[in-house]
Amino acid sequence: MTGLTARVELDRGGFRLDATIDAAPGRITAILGPNGSGKTTLISAIAGLTAIDGGRITIDGVVVDDPDAGAFLPPDERRVGVVFQDYLLFPHLTVRDNVEFGPRSRRDVTGRAGAGEWMERLGVATLASRYPRDLSGGQAQRVAMARALATDPSVLLLDEPLAALDASTRLEVRRELRSHLGGFAGVTLLVTHDPLDALVLADDVVILEGGRVTQRGATDDVARRPGTPYVATLMGANLLHAVADSGVARTEDGVSVAIPDRSLAGEIVIVLRPEAISLHRRHPEGSPRNVWPVVVRELEPRLDRILVHVSGPPDLAVAVTPAAVADLDISPGTQLWASAKALDLDAYARTS
Repeated sequence: MTGLTARVELDRGGFRLDATIDAAPGRITAILGPNGSGKTTLISAIAGLTAIDGGRITIDGVVVDDPDAGAFLPPDERRVGVVFQDYLLFPHLTVRDNVEFGPRSRRDVTGRAGAGEWMERLGVATLASRYPRDLSGGQAQRVAMARALATDPSVLLLDEPLAALDASTRLEVRRELRSHLGGFAGVTLLVTHDPLDALVLADDVVILEGGRVTQRGATDDVARRPGTPYVATLMGANLLHAVADSGVARTEDGVSVAIPDRSLAGEIVIVLRPEAISLHRRHPEGSPRNVWPVVVRELEPRLDRILVHVSGPPDLAVAVTPAAVADLDISPGTQLWASAKALDLDAYARTS
């Protein structure tokens, strides 16, 4: 079987990682999770930098780590390329020597020719004689990518590859990265804490929380249907767990919510985008079927919007314009009404 199949069990200082990853060649899988969820530990195990305590890791049908079978291939014998968060280029080597380091260490003449091709494709061939100290953040990132790809890996691991870049460079490199990765036929695992990286770059998403996979699927599906409060917050949505019957759901806090699908019954998940909620000084008249009294907890500036966090129940994040904040005279402690049309929320059966 081609691609990557990894069941990783690790115990480290009271933290336990128990996660399964299956990734197909030619696809980019983003691994998202809060700090301390096990993301970097997972890819360290796949790279061979950390031996697993249990489970099995297979790359293109080759078992590279299986404690029960006594199998373990060291990093230099795995077809794995790694781009670290800080790139870790060799400071005493030129760009060309950095990129050719892997093939040269393996006495791979063909690979050294391939290194030159990747330097051309990633736009760093003109930097061949420079040293890492002479590179910008974006240039160093491209060199690190070329070095990882020059070894002709079956699996490419990117550990927060954009985190070390400033905001303007990150935007530029993010745009370029997808096209570069599109030319890689193997498995790509992208570790990130930024949902925008996942939405722009990845085909699939795996969510790690507390050392376990809590959700996985196509990027669009996970963004549209978050399965945990963490994922909902990450994707900029409000998540409510409820029990539905005949078009009405009751949340765990006892709040009634009108939903668009009357056929839903039993335990459901309701996803309510902050933009789909309105705030009012008085109980609203007209079409909204969902109206709740709330109290403003805090205001959070977000580009051209203000995210107003309110306490209910339900507790919600509501996106409004700065003008609306002024018109409604919103500040912490303000009592308001929140409303949402049933057609503006998404509801689906809860599977876990």
